[in-house]
Amino acid sequence: MESDGEALLIDAGFSLRQMERRLDEVGGALQRVRGVLLTHEHADHIKGLSRLTKCYPVPVYMSEGTARVIRDGSAGCHIYSEFKCFPISRKFLLGCWTLCAFHTPHDAEEPVGFLVESEGIRIGIATDMGTINEQVVSSLLGLHALILESNHDPQLLSVSAYPEY
Repeated sequence: MESDGEALLIDAGFSLRQMERRLDEVGGALQRVRGVLLTHEHADHIKGLSRLTKCYPVPVYMSEGTARVIRDGSAGCHIYSEFKCFPISRKFLLGCWTLCAFHTPHDAEEPVGFLVESEGIRIGIATDMGTINEQVVSSLLGLHALILESNHDPQLLSVSAYPEY
């Protein structure tokens, strides 16, 4: 996401090369990223984070729960730049952005979605939700845009403990 010449990166699940290529395709650049916001610690959301923070010393923002998993090494990721924990359900500032994280239902330590606001535009971002609860719905009211990310793997679901929905 970019506003007023500053960019935010939500998660870092692609390789560094893929992130650079994809940003270049839309006129973006990692050099303009002011922070990386992590939704949670699963590999498909942090796979490129170690290399990204080694090559670009951008701060990484995450929930306390996600930070615990990354610190203890079980996420398989090392952050080479500064990282900070943000408050849940309270606004915080990052560059020209006003942000607010909210809890999301997912099988991670402390997964979150984000409300992102800049220049009067409010965008909601939520990832990997197996269900929707009232807190998510109330967090996502009054937006100009909503970004949802998910994946569906019938083979994985057939051999996992996830309930059918």
